[in-house]
Amino acid sequence: MGCRIQLAYLNLDKLYDGAYAPADYETLDIVSEGCHLYGEILWPDGSFTAPRPCVILLHGYPGSAQNGDLGQALRRIGCVVLLPHHRGAWGSEGKYLVSHCIQDAVNIAEYARSEAFVRRMNIDPDAIFLAGHSMGGNMVLNAGKQLPWLRGIIAIAPFDPTRFLREGKPEKLRAVLG
Repeated sequence: MGCRIQLAYLNLDKLYDGAYAPADYETLDIVSEGCHLYGEILWPDGSFTAPRPCVILLHGYPGSAQNGDLGQALRRIGCVVLLPHHRGAWGSEGKYLVSHCIQDAVNIAEYARSEAFVRRMNIDPDAIFLAGHSMGGNMVLNAGKQLPWLRGIIAIAPFDPTRFLREGKPEKLRAVLG
């Protein structure tokens, strides 16, 4: 096979026949601004021999939105997928702040582009994408401004809760965050 991506498997796992290494995952543990960020790294099966695209998939507000199903779909078609948890979310160290999340996204993208990670995961360093849903969509838009080498930014229903503060309506932010 050896092709870069296979859209036929977006919603369907291939049957494993033992001819190549199976798809797999491992724990993500990188340091961002002195704090360990945890999550997962997903990679496709060994039939994808060409350098692979890498998608860094950022979650929404902690406790309400993760992107595991989307990450698995991207893995099935041939992407390496990083599913990080920002500082202060789902066991990652530090304090959860929007500004921290933006810097975390930048640091994670730089990590994904590092020579060691590119070599180990067979990533095309010119095909790294930031994607995020809800508050994650806001993060990728802001982090992407600092990463001119990104191949693309995917913002799925981006939400910027700080707009309520900029508009002088902090009570609306409190209502959104519960």
